[in-house]
Amino acid sequence: MFLTACYLSNRTPVTSQDGHTPFEHWTDQKPDLSHLREIGCRAFVLVQNQHNPKVYSRSIECVLIGYSLDSKAY
Repeated sequence: MFLTACYLSNRTPVTSQDGHTPFEHWTDQKPDLSHLREIGCRAFVLVQNQHNPKVYSRSIECVLIGYSLDSKAY
């Protein structure tokens, strides 16, 4: 949970930096926030190598508890 709080705070504008984010100062580009979801929402993990067209039959339902530091994954 601590890593998720740091991840989100680094992508939140700060008034002491004229509305820029710490991520923006570090990388010189605005962060992409399109992948963010609400903590605690339903998430589905795809089970590979199953040839069933229905999503519920080929996935496992989970709960979102954080974000990956390496990619735009949950």
